[in-house]
Formats: sequence, C-alpha cells, structure tokens
Amino acid sequence: MPAPDPTAIDVAPDAEIGQKLKRAKAAGAAVRARISATMGLAGGALVAVLVAAVAIAGAADTIRAVNYAALLCIGIPGPPLLLLAVLPTDRLVIYGVAAVCCAVSLVCAALIAARVKKRQEAEWKAVQYVMVVGFVSVAAVVGSAARLPPRAALRRTWICLGVAYFAAALIFLYTSVTRVNPGMKPGSREHQFWWLATAELFVLGAVSSWPSFRQRVHAALLARDGQISSAASVAALLGRNDIDHVKAEAQRKFYGVELSQVRLEDMQQSTPDPALFARARHARFDEIDWFISHSWHDPSEAKYSALQAARSTFVAANKREPRVWMDKFCIDQTSIADSLMCLPVFLAGCKQLYLFCGPTFLERLWCLLEIFVYLEMGGRVEDVTLVLAPPDDAYFEERFARFDVSHATCFDPVERDRLLATIEAGFGGLDQFNASLKGVVADLLKRAADTPRGPERSFSVRASTSNL
Repeated sequence: MPAPDPTAIDVAPDAEIGQKLKRAKAAGAAVRARISATMGLAGGALVAVLVAAVAIAGAADTIRAVNYAALLCIGIPGPPLLLLAVLPTDRLVIYGVAAVCCAVSLVCAALIAARVKKRQEAEWKAVQYVMVVGFVSVAAVVGSAARLPPRAALRRTWICLGVAYFAAALIFLYTSVTRVNPGMKPGSREHQFWWLATAELFVLGAVSSWPSFRQRVHAALLARDGQISSAASVAALLGRNDIDHVKAEAQRKFYGVELSQVRLEDMQQSTPDPALFARARHARFDEIDWFISHSWHDPSEAKYSALQAARSTFVAANKREPRVWMDKFCIDQTSIADSLMCLPVFLAGCKQLYLFCGPTFLERLWCLLEIFVYLEMGGRVEDVTLVLAPPDDAYFEERFARFDVSHATCFDPVERDRLLATIEAGFGGLDQFNASLKGVVADLLKRAADTPRGPERSFSVRASTSNL
C-alpha cells in the first residue's frame, strides 16, 4: 500500500498556528455575539416585563385587571429566549441558570402559598395549591441537573421549562373556562388577556420540549455565515483558555511514537492503557509525520497491516522510521480532559492526517471532529490519506446515508457530552454537522471508486472545502 510522503510538507509555523487560534477565537466570539447577545438582550427585556407583572400582582384589583394580565402576556416568552442565549459549552452558566431556576421556583411557590386566604373559595384555593406543588416539583427536577454533565443539564432545564409551561397553560385554561378566580369578570380585558396567555404557554411549552428546538434556532442565527462553523468548533475546544496558554500546554503535551514501537497486541486493546504512554517521546511541531485518526473498535489486524505497509514504504523512501501521533500512545490517559483544548494544535503540528476508516469509524466522535479541526487549522486536503477497510463500497455508502453524529460514542460518557457540546456550539446543531460531514465524505467516496481495489485501499483526498 502506498504511504503518504511528508518529506515535502511543512507544518504550520508557530506564528501561523497562533493566527489560526486567534481566527478561531474570533469566530467563537462572533457565534457568542450572534446567539448569546441577541437572545440575551431580547430575553432579558421580556423577563424584566414578566418581573414587573409579578411585582404588581398584589396591587389593587383595578391595576391588576388592566396591567397585570397585559404585562404577563408580553413577558411570558422571556425565559425561553433568555435560555436560548446559553451555549452547551457554557458550563458554569448552565449550572448557574439551573440554580436560579430552582431558587425562583421556590420563591414563587412561597409567594403563592402566602397569598392563599381563608375566605377564598375552595376551588380557587385548590388551584393555587396545585401551582405551589408545580413550582416545588420544577425546583426539585431542575436542582437535580447539578449532577449531570453540562449539555445534559441544559437539556433537562429545557424540558423542565417546557413541562412548566404546559402545566401553567392547563391551569390558565381551567381558570379561563371556570373563572374560579374571583377577580376575573367574563368578557373583561383581563379575561381576554388570560386566554392569550394560555395560548402562549401552550405554544412555548411545545417548542421548549422539542428536542432540537434550541439547535434549530442557533443554526438559523448562524446561517448567514456558513464559514463560521468549523472555526467556531475549534474555539469551543479551546474554551476560555488564553491562546498563549493553549500553545504552551500543547507543546508540553505534544508526543510522538515511532511506528516500529506499535505492536498488534496494542491495536487489539479497546480500552485505555496508560503504560503505552511510556513508549512515546516528546516532539517538536515539525517532527511528527502523521496524525493517525482511527476507531479503537475497528478490526485490529487490518489496521495494523495497513499501518505497517505504509511504514515499510516510508522507511524505504526516507531511510528512517515514521513518527506518528496516535491517541493510544501520545495522550496521557490519566488526564484526557486536559488534552481536549490542545487537539487543534496537535493536528496543526503534524504533517499529514491519516484516516483509517473501518466499520466503526463513523461511530467515534473523536475521529469525526478531527477531520474538521485538521482542515480548519491549515491542513491541506491533499495531505489527508484515507484508508478504507469496510466489506465493500456499498456498505460504506449505506452507513453514510444514515449517519447521525448523535449516535456516535466515546469511551467516557462525560467526554462524549463535552464533544457533542463542542459540535453544537460551533455548528449551531448536530444536523448542521451531519450535513457538512456528509458533503465532505461524499466527495471522498466518489474518488475512492477510482482507486485500485484490494483488501485495503489508500488514496490521497483532494476534496473541496466548500462544504465546511
């Protein structure tokens, strides 16, 4: 099998890597401005109106009849809009929002309970106590989000908001129909606004409970600039870390291993083995020939055979062993989380990207994200080498036809949640990532049809980046 020839390829110099990281940071800031700022300002203004409605709820009936219901209708969309400002990578913000929602729910429950009067009709008292129980239940469920990873915690908060809106809609509907509220008069403006609020609550409850609602809104906000996605995903990987800090950490953690040190039994392991890290050696950014992207669950014999064939060809041409970056050997398995922010620099520091696409490649989140990050960090598409080892082309094409990144996995569920959050934050949603990846790989598979057949086939990819 022909091996990629990195001898004429230079990795991006240190200054260029820094510029790529700055560009990614700028893209991330643009995403935040377009999503967080837009939704935050709109949602904050409506929440202020909602607070004003609650503030005058205890005023005289004449004030409440005219102003309370009207302000309530205006302010009801505020919480969902404000929650749309939160990105799945905003770890502290997500937990903070959950804590605030929990506290507000408990306060509302206490205020409603305190306003129940002995002289009120039993039916109206029952309605109010139902509201108290509802707020306490919301507080309990949202409070439990603190035990979840950030993305899952955000999802639970959205579901709780949707359920709370549905429950409020049912209460409003019952109140509007039966008029058990003694202050509500048939045909009054308050009564009309109450019906409007009921409709709002039903609609917002439905969309808030819709699993992909947040992603679709974010994707729509980013649709005006399709080039922002992959760069923003790099920014999501970097998080709030300073660029100089990321570069310094990446250089400190950048290791390579000679392919002669890779044994078949190493490839057969599907679980992390910290002992493999001892075979790697610290490297400069211009010393690593291939970044090897692979699934740990793909057939080890085929993978090992392909790598050794490429090694033999490389040694014959260059009179030395190829040095590669392979996660099994080059990441300290005891501190994987610390290496996530360094991934863009690791990819930029390698001369070529080597993709081993076996049957489970599309199921591994790391592999999928690495393709985009490599190209975004300045890697050339002609420097990507793809090795196909499925049963046949039809098999691979069928897998791509029904590909969905939401079904991809990681060894660590927490790591999976973090990577999916990164993709959502960068691309606006998982559907957008799916479409981008399918566009790239479709071109790769088309080119694969023209390559010589064999047990494994290798070819250099010259795909268009217009789909990124």
